[in-house]
Amino acid sequence: MVNNLVLRIISAILLAPLVIYVLYLGGTYFQILALTCLFLMLYEWFDINNKNKRMLVIGGIVAVIEFTVIKMSPINIAFFNLRYVIYTMLLTLTYCVLRWTKIITVALLALMVYLIIHMLIIPKPYGAPVNELIYFCGSIVVALITGHLVRKTSKENTLFSGGVFYILIPMLYVICKVTEASEDFFKMALWVLIVVWSCDMFAYFGGRMFGGAKLAPRISPNKTWSGAIVGAIMTLFITYFGIAQFVKIDKISLTCVTFAMIIASIMGDLLESKCKRILNVKDSGNIIPGHGGILDRLDSLLMVIYVFVIAETLWYLKLDLKMLLTSTKWI
Repeated sequence: MVNNLVLRIISAILLAPLVIYVLYLGGTYFQILALTCLFLMLYEWFDINNKNKRMLVIGGIVAVIEFTVIKMSPINIAFFNLRYVIYTMLLTLTYCVLRWTKIITVALLALMVYLIIHMLIIPKPYGAPVNELIYFCGSIVVALITGHLVRKTSKENTLFSGGVFYILIPMLYVICKVTEASEDFFKMALWVLIVVWSCDMFAYFGGRMFGGAKLAPRISPNKTWSGAIVGAIMTLFITYFGIAQFVKIDKISLTCVTFAMIIASIMGDLLESKCKRILNVKDSGNIIPGHGGILDRLDSLLMVIYVFVIAETLWYLKLDLKMLLTSTKWI
């Protein structure tokens, strides 16, 4: 146990500054790091599911070639819009997980209304609204067909496919988002990382110090309620008195979103532990001493990114509704 703790601390001391530095450099440097992490996580997921990794390697080579061509090309390749790819995968994952058709239908209608309002108020410079609407409807159709086909397979294949979508969605979002290469992106990303790291670190030491009732004994017997509470309190403290100084969001909103991120961080860790128990494996890999695989290290971060994206969407929706109520130019 002591040796494992020492390895965890050394790995964190070496890796955390490197990740922050690459994040500070931003742009292509961070995209390369994100693509590398994405490939390694998918490789580990294929491995623990005993799937043939040949197609993954081929896909990785194609992605690297395409990434290189796009970066070297002086022409802005705007026709390949990853937003709709991400949205399609998100709908597919939702369709695979949820069995309540009415909920999905209402959600799709709500998204459709939001998109129409958004286009009427703020026309996008990269294409006519009708084109965006066609892409949007097409992504819904593709998602429903794909989700239906996945649901028809065995439970093992459904778990595997859902895991692939679950990993791809937040990582592709990060890769798209980093193209902004802005100072605000660095600050927001640093906020997310600090929340995940702080929650994980203080939960670990809080659990060892206080012990007590188990959080989810059947899924992860080492996690305790005391650790989760200590991690949450310390993370909220750091957010309120530290992160709030450089993130341009009011403290109430910042605290609320951070609390949601903390819950997501815990749930993401438990979700991966549940999957590993189903697949009867201890770690997703052994690339990081003391931490296991990349998927073991980033399991909480993946779920937190989902919460961040939802919070960002609600924020833009709030701005759109405000503009809708104050504008006289929309039809």
